[in-house]
Amino acid sequence: MSVANVSLLNTAWYLTQVLAAKPSVGLTMTAEEIAAHGFRAWRDTTIAIPTSTWTGPTDHFTLPDTLRLHVPATAQNTHIFGHDDIIIRLIQANRWQRPIYFTSFALHQLGWLRPYLRPEGLVHRLMPVEHPPADTTLLIANLLTNYSSRGYADPTIVLEPPSRWVAQATYAAFFSLAQAESDRARCQDLKARLMAAIPLERIGAPEELVKGLAATCGSSPTPSQ
Repeated sequence: MSVANVSLLNTAWYLTQVLAAKPSVGLTMTAEEIAAHGFRAWRDTTIAIPTSTWTGPTDHFTLPDTLRLHVPATAQNTHIFGHDDIIIRLIQANRWQRPIYFTSFALHQLGWLRPYLRPEGLVHRLMPVEHPPADTTLLIANLLTNYSSRGYADPTIVLEPPSRWVAQATYAAFFSLAQAESDRARCQDLKARLMAAIPLERIGAPEELVKGLAATCGSSPTPSQ
């Protein structure tokens, strides 16, 4: 597994380290390209990525021959950021050989890529279709079993800001699950379990999160004890 910080991909020094440490990602750049790395002049562009080498799941959608990524200018309507350029290069070089994930916290920097990402919890996977449907089984497993929420419901434990941010991101992922879950009773039960594991009052939940939860699955359930 290879991990990169999207924000730092805007810097030549970090990009140099990533390329040296992670040759298996298939991305190569010359010293001149790295030195010139940064803002790049750009116009709205559609990039074609063949899907013949896709080996991921296809049980929730029909696999097209080609994924067409629409990439608009992201800076001043005339340029893209350095990290946009690197993500584009990475997707083209990878050609589905390895799965590509983005954390929830990186999404505000990659608005153009959102339509092609499938929420799987605290990460989003690049898929070969636009607006991929959610995998509710995977979301439920991640949010309520695979992720540990130990300590959130214990009032004697002080929660630091990063812990609260992760909890709020977990609830954001639940919205994707609730939207895809057609069984209202099951949705309410899942919400109650999550609210019991991560009480809203413990994480300083913003008003929009509280209101959003109240509007999902019908009326808001009482967390189970």
